[in-house]
Amino acid sequence: MALFKCKMCGGNIPGVDGAVFGTCESCGTTSTLPKANDEKIVNLFNRANHFRRLNEFDKALAAYENILNEDNANTEAHWCAVLCRYGIEYVEDPQTHERVPTCHRTQYASILTDTDYIAAIENASDRYTMGLYEAEAKKNKRNSKRHPRNFQPRGAF
Repeated sequence: MALFKCKMCGGNIPGVDGAVFGTCESCGTTSTLPKANDEKIVNLFNRANHFRRLNEFDKALAAYENILNEDNANTEAHWCAVLCRYGIEYVEDPQTHERVPTCHRTQYASILTDTDYIAAIENASDRYTMGLYEAEAKKNKRNSKRHPRNFQPRGAF
């Protein structure tokens, strides 16, 4: 049985063989689980999730891309690549204790049009898993910052 680390808080999510989602023992969040058929992939996921929780999004993205090089249909790797590209960190709300997505990177395109998001939806193993991805993407879309269409980046000085 594999032991996965929660994408939200880093707590343990025991992986039951064949399960596509699980519940974190620390924060209680129901998360999608990666399709990991060997210890190497499990370790890559845990390492990538660790980097992402530290806001080292480029390092995390490289690890997720390594997973996708071995299995391009891995829905969780596609989803986590989206989280990195948009710089999403899940921060605990002090009042509700719910994990709220916080965007550290601004993108011009909607998360709903991201190619990795689309691949995650297309490769989801069941409707429940697909629904988890869709719900998270909608939360992230609401919380992301948007540039006006005519925005032109300028230097600060």
